[in-house]
Amino acid sequence: MASRNPGWYPDPNDDNAEVYWDGSRWHGRRNKIAQSSPPAPGPTFSASSGSDVGARLRETWHGFDEPRRRLIIIGSAVAVLLIAIILVATEPWHSREYKDCVSDTQRTYATPKSEAERMCGEIYR
Repeated sequence: MASRNPGWYPDPNDDNAEVYWDGSRWHGRRNKIAQSSPPAPGPTFSASSGSDVGARLRETWHGFDEPRRRLIIIGSAVAVLLIAIILVATEPWHSREYKDCVSDTQRTYATPKSEAERMCGEIYR
């Protein structure tokens, strides 16, 4: 992409607009074009080929400034961490009956959780 000349190129999302390429990255600036003028030659993107989509994602990613990229990475990591915490806390892989059994066994027989889990695990396998 760096070998392209800086300038305005057709917007792949809007036939009546152009986007600006500065020689190293795409800018968010858009320029509306008149209907009568033919589109300027330039890069085109299609979803038919995986390499074009990957190239477009890389261009988008590198178009973000460093603080925005850092925010996206940190936000994604926090989201994954929250999902993991919720999954561990709620244990959706165990049935309601198993969870009730562990709770009742702990309360009724004053057994440690690990022992209650072992006992209920034998019942609800």
